[in-house]
Amino acid sequence: MSALDGSKESMNVVLVGHTRSGKSTLLGHFLVACGGGVEASELAQYEKQCVDSGKPAYHKYAWVADTNPAARERGLTIDLSLHKYEGARYLFTLIDTPGQRGFIKNMLTGANQADAALLVVPAPVSEYAEAFSKYGQLREHAILAFALGIPALVVAVTKMDAVAYSQDRFDAIRQELTAFLRNVGFDRPVTFVPVSGSDGANLTAPPATHMPWYSGATLVDALDALPPATRYPDLPLRMPLQDVYKISGVGVVPVGRVETGRIAVGTKLVISPAQLTTEVKSIEMHHQEVEAARSGDNIGLSVKGLSFKALHRGQVVGELGPDQPLPAGSFEAHLLVLDIADHAVRILPGYTPIVDVHTAHVACRINRILATVDKVTGDVIERSPAMLKSGEAGIVEMVPTQPLCVEPCSVFPPLARFAVRDMKTTVAVGVIRSVKKKLESGDWLQCGGEQHGQLCKPDVILDSKNKPIPQSQLAAAAAAAAATDPTV
Repeated sequence: MSALDGSKESMNVVLVGHTRSGKSTLLGHFLVACGGGVEASELAQYEKQCVDSGKPAYHKYAWVADTNPAARERGLTIDLSLHKYEGARYLFTLIDTPGQRGFIKNMLTGANQADAALLVVPAPVSEYAEAFSKYGQLREHAILAFALGIPALVVAVTKMDAVAYSQDRFDAIRQELTAFLRNVGFDRPVTFVPVSGSDGANLTAPPATHMPWYSGATLVDALDALPPATRYPDLPLRMPLQDVYKISGVGVVPVGRVETGRIAVGTKLVISPAQLTTEVKSIEMHHQEVEAARSGDNIGLSVKGLSFKALHRGQVVGELGPDQPLPAGSFEAHLLVLDIADHAVRILPGYTPIVDVHTAHVACRINRILATVDKVTGDVIERSPAMLKSGEAGIVEMVPTQPLCVEPCSVFPPLARFAVRDMKTTVAVGVIRSVKKKLESGDWLQCGGEQHGQLCKPDVILDSKNKPIPQSQLAAAAAAAAATDPTV
């Protein structure tokens, strides 16, 4: 039964967790155990190269997942990598992401394409303590996964071989993380699976030899038990670009996940916010050419008449027509300011942090704080407050400093959730309520909110003293921003 002909639903799972938790080793061994990854001869070659370079033999499995030479040399995942395997229920795409704080935007790009998350946690006491500390990425990755709308989570407690497969150690981690994840917001039961990435315990077969005390699911079974993902096939097409490649004999190939709608060979496209137009020549999914793709599919497109330099991560593909994507002049969002240890957060008008939304990473300015609201009910507490502080929620008006395409949650849920970062720390998370979009005619269109679908006036951009900023100054700032790296 083919997995590409619609007989199985797709399921994108992002691997998250602190650096050096063993994500790539676990993923590589899992792919090999599932009959994929690499041929036996190539795996043997990886092992020899690892041993010759002074690395443990089991690092061969990390090399299955990490094909980047720099990542192999450093022993650290740097960028995203996508890997396919076919389970009993789903056609899986496993997304390996970096665990280092410096590469958090790559982790966010992966998380924004995921239907579920696999949180990889190291069992050894010292490694777990570092990962779960206030400066570790385990906490932040879990919070970001929930904030970005990932509803389902599996926790893989790996490196169990390093703690002699101790039941007490596994139970202690499960107890502490269960309470933490419940506080984060994961209210449905979370499956905890003890595994070893180096020796393969409990990946695809019950660990009777190593862990006779464990009678739960293997990792492959836990992933197959994930609830079906929500799809949006009947909405207009939206596909945020994850990356762009130039392939000899094919041309320019943008890749990404179809978040909403459908796409087929011959579809006329617009790529926003640059508003480039093109047509689909061919579609490839998991190295196989297909005629069409739908919401949830990871694909590459061969397109006509576009240069490699014109495309980049963060742009959004849509179908040319009345429902095509448009640039956002400003957007209104519900913002939750995180309560971060040793980091007092105050958000005031004029504050310009990095916003990570779908695959885009763009600095956005807080133009106005419209209200503080109750975190649970959403009821307005105070209108036009001076600031938002740690632990508070509010409604804010934000203005991108560079061209950006976003959508309101009420219309396109996958393109509406975002994280706010400052100094490589996530300080807030949010959901877009409405967007003011600029039409080619020069008019402005409200999308989402009470005035959805109506023409509107652009927001007046204010300075730190709540005075309007002249249009000439805004144009100069936009030109300066456009000259910088579009991926921030």
